[in-house]
Amino acid sequence: MAACHCLDCRKASGAPFMIFVVVEKDNYIIKSGNPGSIQYADGIKVRTFCKDCGSAISYENKNDTDTIDISTMLMEKPEDFIVKYHVWTKRQLPGIIIDENIQKFSEYSDLWEEFHGD
Repeated sequence: MAACHCLDCRKASGAPFMIFVVVEKDNYIIKSGNPGSIQYADGIKVRTFCKDCGSAISYENKNDTDTIDISTMLMEKPEDFIVKYHVWTKRQLPGIIIDENIQKFSEYSDLWEEFHGD
């Protein structure tokens, strides 16, 4: 699980960073509701949101055909998830303090394999 400080995630979440869990697309399904989506960056990036309340649901990069990033704030017990690393910290807002024991990356890091396997 990661916290992303990029401008896209900050805008989508309305917060200083977005916390998400990466899952394989084959294991992801929306069971109910009426999600909407928006494509940007020439259709490469897709964000899914709840059409009823506007909450961010997921982020997908079409260049990554295997995984999708799911917002943990929509889960029943987000406190059960522990942030393992922060990405795009070069965009980190002033006053946001990251625990010195958590890995930080100036931009993107492909730690999914390291933390979760294949």
